[in-house]
Amino acid sequence: MGLPGDGLKKADIHIHLIGGADEGCYLSGALLKRPWAKLISHCLGLKTATPGEYVERLVGYIRESPIDVGIILACDAVYNESGEIDPKTLFYVPNDYVFKVASQYEELLPGASIHPNRKDALEEIDRCFEAGSALVKWIPNSQRIDPLNNRYKAFYRKLSDLRLPLLSHIGFEFTLKTKNQNFGDPKRLRLALDEGVIVIGAHCGISYAGFSTKYLADWLALVKEYPNLYGDLAALSLGFGGRSIRKLLRDEIAKERLVNGSDFPVPPLRKVSDIFKCGNPFKRDYEIKKQLGVPDSVFYRGYQLIHKN
Repeated sequence: MGLPGDGLKKADIHIHLIGGADEGCYLSGALLKRPWAKLISHCLGLKTATPGEYVERLVGYIRESPIDVGIILACDAVYNESGEIDPKTLFYVPNDYVFKVASQYEELLPGASIHPNRKDALEEIDRCFEAGSALVKWIPNSQRIDPLNNRYKAFYRKLSDLRLPLLSHIGFEFTLKTKNQNFGDPKRLRLALDEGVIVIGAHCGISYAGFSTKYLADWLALVKEYPNLYGDLAALSLGFGGRSIRKLLRDEIAKERLVNGSDFPVPPLRKVSDIFKCGNPFKRDYEIKKQLGVPDSVFYRGYQLIHKN
């Protein structure tokens, strides 16, 4: 594993971007009313922030933290099996907006989101790769993506040929409305792994701030079987996630497959009193992980895995 002398950077591979309607983005009002959204807005002081202010605050946080670069993520719409957009999509951040924002800041890299049911899915992979996408992001539970669908083999082969990693949510999803929670089962990633895709399982299958570890054992078993499977620590500096981080670090194979991610704007909260802290979330996330024993290699590994122009 390379370290700073090899030109690597400390990276956060799991940062969510939010934009306005003028940029083609969409965020359902129902989501904004959820308790999680209100907590995030309070902790980060984002209650009245515009999309532009959100980006400026995000970049400022990164600049003032130990993190060198962050991957901002698009979120594709939900598509049905006929390749048509589901009009009930609740959250949408187009790839072009992510590319636009990332081009303005050296601290940011773009992460595309491409639904495999899109009629132009393979062409969009090529386009995003050429545009400099660091990876492709999915939330199967919410985007109605069954990773085991044999129709996606060509999609996986394209990612594998380009060495473009797939960051796929695994475990339960509770922020966005779900279509099928079973799609978060890490065992459903076998098809992508068999096709040679570099897969990063978001959260290592741990859900609800560490309250649920139902899928952790499955992820731990899979990393021993597939050398191309990794897992990120997004949202695990929250609640009971610290216990899971310690468990992951005790497994020598899993320890070498961990990648840093924060899940920003989800705030790192280890105790109730942290709700009233409005400091730099990237710095606090980093400090919590270091206190838990996360080695420097985890923070550099994401930069090693991603596609860089």
